[in-house]
Amino acid sequence: YVCGDIDGSATVYAVQTNLYARKDDAGTRQIAPLIRQGGTDYPGTTVTMASSYTYYSQLYDQDPTPAAWTAAHVNADEFGIKEIA
Repeated sequence: YVCGDIDGSATVYAVQTNLYARKDDAGTRQIAPLIRQGGTDYPGTTVTMASSYTYYSQLYDQDPTPAAWTAAHVNADEFGIKEIA
């Protein structure tokens, strides 16, 4: 997803992804947050989904390259979800 821009002069201490999802079948399902930076996908920590809607949050204190976050990186990045299994 492309998100709205933050103030270009903002100091970014961390970025948090928040996924709200549930599995709707009998098998085990796993997902991970995804950050796309410069055309490269960086999946986050894999979680096993519950049968009821649940929030899955992950805090990134550095961008995926890893470097300090900047407003320019946040504004250029895309955020999403990846099905692992």
